[in-house]
Parts: sequence; structure tokens; C-alpha cells
Amino acid sequence: MAGSWVKVFLSAVLLQLLNAMMEGHDLFTMDWSMVKKFIAAGVVALLPMVINFLNPNYPLYGSSKDSKVVDKKTGKKIAP
Repeated sequence: MAGSWVKVFLSAVLLQLLNAMMEGHDLFTMDWSMVKKFIAAGVVALLPMVINFLNPNYPLYGSSKDSKVVDKKTGKKIAP
């Protein structure tokens, strides 16, 4: 789970970096304002995952062993 959070955070930061470079900013002349933009982009990208994690009824992060995700059409279990 933590690995997924890191991947989402880093991909949002990378996207913000590419956006800044397309606006004419140089990669090696970043200031504190740019770093804050990168962190804000990463945190905003993590919000849906954090909300799902805090929801005890969300089946993919459930802590109980009997939680499962079932395909509505076939009725088969598709996730642990």
C-alpha cells in the first residue's frame, strides 16, 4: 500500500516538474516556491487514496479477512 502511495506522489511531482519545464523554468534553478508546488501536487494526488484508506467499508483496504470484491455480473470474487 505504501508503495502505491509513493508511486502516485512521485508521478504527480513529475507531472508538475514537466509542466514547469514547459513554462520555461530550468530544472536546476528551482526555488522554494517551485518545491512547494511539487509537494502540493503530490499531496492533492494522494487525497483519494487517503480517503479510501480511512473508509472502513472500502473493500480494497479492508482489514477483515472476509472482505472481498465481487463482480456484479458473474458473482465471482475478483480481489482478496
